[in-house]
Amino acid sequence: MPAKKTETPPPQPTWDLRLTTPELLHLRDLVSVLLPPNGEKTVSQMLAEGEGRQFAETKLWKKLVELCRKAKLPLNDQAPDYVVMTVGAPTLAVIRIASEDGGEEPGPEAGVRDPSELFTHPGDDDDGGSPEPPRPPKKTPAKKSRGNKGKKP
Repeated sequence: MPAKKTETPPPQPTWDLRLTTPELLHLRDLVSVLLPPNGEKTVSQMLAEGEGRQFAETKLWKKLVELCRKAKLPLNDQAPDYVVMTVGAPTLAVIRIASEDGGEEPGPEAGVRDPSELFTHPGDDDDGGSPEPPRPPKKTPAKKSRGNKGKKP
């Protein structure tokens, strides 16, 4: 039985990027910025996961490491660490949640029915330690008062 032919994808075009030492340092630091709550992932890794580019992110990091070694720049424990964190009061906004009848206004979070969706993303079991917001109560029409029907009090 003849061996199956596997088609290799066409090679991707490559682009040259010439960096000065300060630019290479900045790029190294930018790609390695850690995210809360525990610093297990970098901004670059989270972006790659969200966009399905984990392979490209890994290759890019390997290329950066190789360039840093050639330039004799610090890596790993010798390089500084950076982390994203709040340093002041967070900015809050009031966002309309879609109603049960489907009516909604366009906006940055249009279509959100459950407010907890604003604080989590698919596959995330922990939102960084913040408690889940309570669900809004179901709206029911107010009872009409019967009044005194023309009788004197």
